[in-house]
Amino acid sequence: MKRYAGLDVSVNETAISIVDEDGRICREAKVVSHPEDLSKALTGTGFRIERIGL
Repeated sequence: MKRYAGLDVSVNETAISIVDEDGRICREAKVVSHPEDLSKALTGTGFRIERIGL
Protein backbone atom coordinates (compact mmCIF):
# COMPACT_ATOMS: atom_id res chain seq x y z
CA MET A 1 0.00 0.00 0.00
CA LYS A 2 1.32 3.46 -0.90
CA ARG A 3 1.75 6.05 1.82
CA TYR A 4 2.26 9.79 1.56
CA ALA A 5 3.67 12.31 4.04
CA GLY A 6 2.60 15.91 4.45
CA LEU A 7 4.78 18.39 6.33
CA ASP A 8 3.54 21.61 7.95
CA VAL A 9 6.83 23.41 8.53
CA SER A 10 7.43 26.32 10.90
CA VAL A 11 10.62 27.78 12.33
CA ASN A 12 10.70 25.68 15.51
CA GLU A 13 8.49 22.67 14.86
CA THR A 14 7.20 20.57 11.95
CA ALA A 15 3.95 18.61 12.01
CA ILE A 16 4.05 15.35 10.03
CA SER A 17 1.00 13.50 8.80
CA ILE A 18 1.28 10.18 6.96
CA VAL A 19 -1.75 8.91 5.05
CA ASP A 20 -2.38 5.82 2.94
CA GLU A 21 -3.63 5.81 -0.64
CA ASP A 22 -7.23 5.81 0.61
CA GLY A 23 -6.63 8.97 2.65
CA ARG A 24 -6.67 7.27 6.05
CA ILE A 25 -4.25 8.71 8.59
CA CYS A 26 -1.52 6.20 9.47
CA ARG A 27 0.58 8.38 11.76
CA GLU A 28 0.87 11.94 13.02
CA ALA A 29 3.81 13.51 14.84
CA LYS A 30 5.53 16.79 15.67
CA VAL A 31 9.30 17.13 15.54
CA VAL A 32 11.91 19.86 15.76
CA SER A 33 12.38 21.61 12.39
CA HIS A 34 15.87 20.27 11.79
CA PRO A 35 16.83 18.09 8.79
CA GLU A 36 18.19 15.23 10.89
CA ASP A 37 15.11 15.13 13.12
CA LEU A 38 12.79 15.17 10.11
CA SER A 39 14.76 12.40 8.43
CA LYS A 40 14.65 10.21 11.55
CA ALA A 41 10.92 10.79 11.99
CA LEU A 42 10.13 9.85 8.38
CA THR A 43 12.42 6.83 8.12
CA GLY A 44 11.58 5.59 11.61
CA THR A 45 7.94 4.96 10.75
CA GLY A 46 8.64 1.64 9.06
CA PHE A 47 6.53 2.76 6.08
CA ARG A 48 7.80 3.17 2.55
CA ILE A 49 6.73 6.73 1.77
CA GLU A 50 5.86 7.30 -1.87
CA ARG A 51 5.92 11.12 -1.81
CA ILE A 52 6.43 13.98 0.62
CA GLY A 53 4.64 17.30 0.26
CA LEU A 54 4.81 20.60 2.07
